Formats: sequence, C-alpha cells, structure tokens
Amino acid sequence: MKTVSRIILLLTIAFLIFNLFFFWMNSIVDSGFYWAFARYMETGTVHLWHPFNYVRQTTISAPLYSVVLYFLSYIPNPDLPLHVIQIVSLGLTGYLVGATVYLICKSYLINRSWGRPLGIISGSLYILIPANTVYASMILTENGAALFTALSMYLIVKYFVSRKIHYLSVAVFTGLVSGLWRYSQILYGLLPLAVLLASRNKKIRDVILPVIGVALICGWIFINYRITGVWGMSDANGIHLWNMIVYEGRTLPAENTPSLMRLRNDIPEVTNLKVGYWDIQWLIASRHGMDWLYVDRLLGDVAGDAVKQHPDSYLITTISAFWQLHMTGSPYWENTGSFGRPDAYPYPPSCNPLGPFRLCRPIIDLPDKFGVWNGFVAVSDWYYRYINPVLMIAVLFPSLIGLLIWGNRSERWVVLLHITGLLSVAAYEHPGPRYVLPFYPLIAAVMFLGVIRLGNFLATVINKRREENP
Repeated sequence: MKTVSRIILLLTIAFLIFNLFFFWMNSIVDSGFYWAFARYMETGTVHLWHPFNYVRQTTISAPLYSVVLYFLSYIPNPDLPLHVIQIVSLGLTGYLVGATVYLICKSYLINRSWGRPLGIISGSLYILIPANTVYASMILTENGAALFTALSMYLIVKYFVSRKIHYLSVAVFTGLVSGLWRYSQILYGLLPLAVLLASRNKKIRDVILPVIGVALICGWIFINYRITGVWGMSDANGIHLWNMIVYEGRTLPAENTPSLMRLRNDIPEVTNLKVGYWDIQWLIASRHGMDWLYVDRLLGDVAGDAVKQHPDSYLITTISAFWQLHMTGSPYWENTGSFGRPDAYPYPPSCNPLGPFRLCRPIIDLPDKFGVWNGFVAVSDWYYRYINPVLMIAVLFPSLIGLLIWGNRSERWVVLLHITGLLSVAAYEHPGPRYVLPFYPLIAAVMFLGVIRLGNFLATVINKRREENP
C-alpha cells in the first residue's frame, strides 16, 4: 500500500509540474466581471462591456478574487504568478482532502498502517480529476473556492476528532472569508458558527476570529451599499432566482401578476421569457437608463411570484437541479478544448489578453501547445461522459446513504456539508455545470470514505471467517 501511494503521489506531482509549465491561463465571459471590478477598485469608474454596460458597477461576483487580480496586475506578466497560485491551490486542496480522509479513517481501519497511504491516494486522485486541471488554468473563482471548501471540511473534522474548539473557531473565520470569494460559500462559515455558539466550553479567545470574520462580512455589506445602493452582499439576487425557477424550472407566474405585467411592458411582445437573465437583461436595461438594479429587482419580483404561485414547481426544480449538479457532463464551456479550431461551438476560445493577464502563454511554449491542451480536454470529456456518471450513481450516492447510517460524527458532517452546499445552489441558482466545482472536495471525500468503509467492513468479515475456520 505504501509503495502504491508513493507512485501515485509522484505521478500527481509530475502532472502538476507539467500543468504549470505547459498549460496557460484562459478566460470566459464571467472572467471579465472579476477584472472589471479590479479595474473599478483602481479607477473608481465602470469598465463593463455590451450588453452589460450598466451605469453603475455591479457586485454580481464576490470581491476577493478581484482583489487578488488587482494586486497581481502590478506585476509584469501577472498571468504567470496567477497560474502558479492556482496550481499550488489545487495541490493544497488535494492535500486537505487526503488529510481529512486520513483523520477520519485512521480510527477504525483494521490495519492502522493503511491510514496514511489511503490519505495520500485520496488526495492525489482528487488532484487528477480532469476538471480541476481545467479550472487551475481559468481566471475564475472555482479553483480557490474548492480550496476554501476543503479547508472548512478539514477544520470541522479536526474539531470533532480532537475536540479542540480553536479548530472550530478557525473554521468559522475561514468559512466567512470564503463568502467574500464566492457568495454561496458563506454557508460554510454559518454552519460551524452554529456549533460554536451552541458549545458550552468556549472561551473569549475562541470568538475572536469569528468576530473578525463577521466584521469583514459587515464591512463588505457596507462597501456594497456604497457602490450599488443595496444592503446585502450583492446587487444580483433576483437574477439567480429567475435563472432557477423561470429558466431552469420553465415556470412563470400568472399573466395578470403585476410583476409579470411590468416585465411584459419592458420587452417586445414576442420575446421568449423562459431564458437565462443574460438573454433579456439588455432589453430591460436599455429602457431604464442601463440601470442594473432595476433589472435585478424586476426579474427577482417575477421569479419570487412564480415561486409563491407554484411551490410544487420550485420543489421539483430544486430536486432536479441537485441531481443535475452531480450529473453535469463536462463542467466547463463547450469550446474549452477547441483552441485553433475556427468552427468551434459556439465560437473559438479567445487568446486576447484580459487586461494585463496574457492568455495562451505558457512558460514553455510547445509548437503544438493547442493540440496538447485540446487532447487533454478530449480525455476529460470522455471521463465526464462515461466515468463520472458511474462514479456518481455507483459510488457517491451509496456512500452518502451509507455514511449517514453507519458513519461516525465526522463522516456525517462531511455528508451534511456536501448536501447543504449543493442544495444552496440548487435551491437558488440554475445548475450551471461549473457551479459544482467548489464542492468537489466534499464529493471526493464522501466517495473515498464510502469505499474505505466498505473495504474495511469486508476485510473485517474475511478476517473473522478465517479466525472461525483456521
């Protein structure tokens, strides 16, 4: 077991090094929002583009990644250190997944010497999940969000294993800060906060970090109000519910509902409404001085009325979205593996720089770099088409049920973090394929722990039978 774990670890490290030197940073449309906010921090002016050229800066994306881009932009060729940061982040996430598995399984393994090798194998296999490599090369938050998730998972498990409350305190702080990286991640600060508040043996020093975390969130809420005029963490709340119930759930309120009547007045009569907000937002904004806040509130009012009038549709859509998040297919844009192909759908990937961040510029520029990248993505597509669905159905779902019934407290908390995290997306957003990436550490940990539990049970049964029938 030790030899196998060392070989897998060395192969994983070699793959990370290959990724670092021969792959490069890429961007999609959403990447522009992070850079636009970074430029807003520098200039105080709006740097959005058609059809998102609103009169005020939007906080549709959480600010912390933009802060990273802002500071890196002062370094020559900032795409290179950004790529290093995201490769290291992927490596650390794998380490935390492996460490979590080791912490939990070492207490019950029939052969205690297997604990560390199993942790190494788990962490290494996590790193090798294809989409993790794709997003380590994307100017997006998914890579860092997965690290925050893994850190929260590890700290919470460490608390239950050691019963040392300072781990819980750090988990609260980490989870709250991660909400500034990706808004939905704040859940992983609130859950351990509830446990901390319920604890009877906490001391003053144990609440210092949580108080700092709450202060950071409150500070951002105040900044968001100064920027957008909205009290809250973001000025983009209504559009997410619209995407979930109208776009994904194909559900609208009754035609005589005031909110829907207002929307009908703002767009051409023949417009199909059951689309993503991005397809109709310009039609609305262009009639109201490109006021993003009006768009968000109007779409949110319509979506809210749809939920009130059709709660059954909302429930069905939530369950469906939860399933789809596990069965996403390739969790990245269709053209990700189409560099150099003019007929790519919906259009070829761009190598135009995003501000000072160069795209398609690896450290070592291979003559057929696009062929290497496209080949890797083709392998990834094959994995998500044939392997991932089998893993979800045959391993993940049975592991979720098995760990809830037979697992210890730490394992049940990993399951709880997984279910609540994905439900927070399924109940409020459309199940965009990349939205599952921040929860990959939990998905991987649940599967590894489920397999290890089953393997340990079978080994125990076999040993018992050998003792009874020597």
